[in-house]
Amino acid sequence: MNSTSDIHGEFKTVNQKISELDQEREKLIIKRDELSQELSLRNGKTQQYANQQASTLLPVSEKVALFKNLFKGRQDIFAHRWQNSKGRSGYSVACNNEWVKGVCNKPRIKCNECPNRKYTAVNDQVIYDHLAGKKIVGLYPLLTDNSCHLLAADFDKDGWQEAVKAMAQACSNFNVPHAIEISRSGNGAHLWIFFSEPVPARDARLLGFGLLDKAMDAYPSLSFDSYDRLFPNQDIMPDGGFGNLIALPLQHQARQKGHCQFVDENLRPYPDQWLFLSQIKTISGKQLNNLLVQLKPQSQKAIENRLPWEQGAVVKLEKIDNCPQQITLTLANHIYIRLDDIPAPLAARLKRLASFSNPIFFKTQAMRFSTHGIPRYITCARIEHGPESQTWLSLPRGCFDDVVALLEEQGITAVIDDKRVLGEKLKSLKFVGKLRKDQSKAVSA
Repeated sequence: MNSTSDIHGEFKTVNQKISELDQEREKLIIKRDELSQELSLRNGKTQQYANQQASTLLPVSEKVALFKNLFKGRQDIFAHRWQNSKGRSGYSVACNNEWVKGVCNKPRIKCNECPNRKYTAVNDQVIYDHLAGKKIVGLYPLLTDNSCHLLAADFDKDGWQEAVKAMAQACSNFNVPHAIEISRSGNGAHLWIFFSEPVPARDARLLGFGLLDKAMDAYPSLSFDSYDRLFPNQDIMPDGGFGNLIALPLQHQARQKGHCQFVDENLRPYPDQWLFLSQIKTISGKQLNNLLVQLKPQSQKAIENRLPWEQGAVVKLEKIDNCPQQITLTLANHIYIRLDDIPAPLAARLKRLASFSNPIFFKTQAMRFSTHGIPRYITCARIEHGPESQTWLSLPRGCFDDVVALLEEQGITAVIDDKRVLGEKLKSLKFVGKLRKDQSKAVSA
């Protein structure tokens, strides 16, 4: 029977052999791509193929440098994905002392409370291992000074395809360079925006919210329920934390499944991922400030431009074009308005009547706690689908007065179709309870 040391030695040899085979496989894939592009060129393909070949033939070191230059976050730490024998998985901060006997105290002590923590910094080898499939790396985009180099919007529920396309169109409308990546699971997408310099995370997130608002305005029939969150997920660094992490794209195993790669506006993968990355443009701090002015809601601009004696006055919004003379409001459990009957800008304003800021989010953020899973805004508006592809905007009945006021402001007559169930009046009811002295006094008053 082999001794324990012999088994450890054999395990180490097998592990080393697997590592060598992985490296050899990566080299063979690169060589295959080189030969494929060479054959394409010799068969008379266009100059575009020549550009693709130049990109594909980039040395590994230049690919790593290009990747690191775009996907920049915290350089002193990163996370890696783990999965145990029971199938559980997650991300944890990479530490040089992880699971070292007598040094690492996981899971009894959390990493950020461990006196022996020695976090692993991001370097070329870490990026190469991610791209080559040796590990799955998560980036922390929020820097310690509450700035960031990038912004990513996450879509990961039903309808994510149309939602990310809508936001991409909003980016194009405002000349915002962006990249769409199919997520690692294949059931969602990330929309990336890159900055040429560190910008305040608050401003980067305002850009994301502004573009999302414009997408919602342009496509009111979409629910956008698939929108999950923005990365960075906080304006300021949570106390004792690192902010939320996002998995880096182009991870080898996921890429082999058609995931984790960049796609065009129709969600078709680019034939040369590295050529696409090399052509991505970034946004400067000055350009970001200009975009925030353009994306600011009309109502907010009106408030900011008021004179001192106009403070507190009702803000009248600009007229919306192509509005009908009348709109039917169906009253039932909610207020229902057919979206086919109204222009998109009016539908967007009606949806905002049922939306409000979430005080829990801002309170949590002010206390420098993590805001993960806490929505910044809450909306009670819903998109409902009826027969014959009819689409309805559903609003809470409490919004009725505001809805009528908005329609009147736009010169639209509200026609009420009351579908509420009145019920039956109960007869011969008699109160048989006995009031306490304080209750009787209250009734008399």
